[in-house]
Amino acid sequence: EEFVQEVKPSPRIYVGHLHQSTSEGDLIRIFQGAGTVKNIEYMWHKHGPLRGVPRGYAFIEMSSLHDAQNAIECFNNMIVRG
Repeated sequence: EEFVQEVKPSPRIYVGHLHQSTSEGDLIRIFQGAGTVKNIEYMWHKHGPLRGVPRGYAFIEMSSLHDAQNAIECFNNMIVRG
């Protein structure tokens, strides 16, 4: 029996390979260029010697699927801080 899971479109975008100096404010300013940013989840190390250091990725939720698609088209492979 084959299991197939349907993936529903989402206004939530994974943003990876972020430099440690990239702030939440930087991401909001960038992504507002594509539409309305509804929420941002910047991921941090919570335990151990790296506690408080950014993990290098975030999830950005745009206000609509249209804004999310626009952001992906505009910023895919963009270098923020190299």
